[in-house]
Amino acid sequence: IPDYFSTNAIQFDVSGDVWLSSYDGLIKYDGSTWTKYNSGNSELPDDDINAFFIDKSGTKWIGTRYDGIALFDGINWTILDTSNSDLPSNEITAIACDSTGGMWFGTVSHGLIKYDGTTWTRYDTSNSNIPDNEITTLACAEKNVIWIGTGNYNLVSFNGTSWNAFNH
Repeated sequence: IPDYFSTNAIQFDVSGDVWLSSYDGLIKYDGSTWTKYNSGNSELPDDDINAFFIDKSGTKWIGTRYDGIALFDGINWTILDTSNSDLPSNEITAIACDSTGGMWFGTVSHGLIKYDGTTWTRYDTSNSNIPDNEITTLACAEKNVIWIGTGNYNLVSFNGTSWNAFNH
């Protein structure tokens, strides 16, 4: 591993390569070679990566601290941010994918976002029963139930219709 690289997420792609994300960029290990991606040598807009997920097609979804979401298919980069999408914040804290391929994003202060490939849906304290707009972690379970950790230490589940909050 390159010097000064602290890992905050580990994912495996369809080839079995290991991907590590950190506050210093993204690293791929193919079993023999380490390849580092950062804002200096790629189109990654921000080296500070808060969230990382590889979907079933192998696309890397990279949630940055200040510059939205970078998608990387191994060749091409696509950047989604507040200037070119309905993403309400460029500060991404968590990423998860449900069984239908819907991508879920947590933000620092703008709640929970779902992206189905076409439509962006925002859930926050003003339009849902989510108890906090700061999302710290996400996970998808069976039947597309999304589990949400919030900044005020609540655990919340959402099945697409109803919210269930487990307060501390």
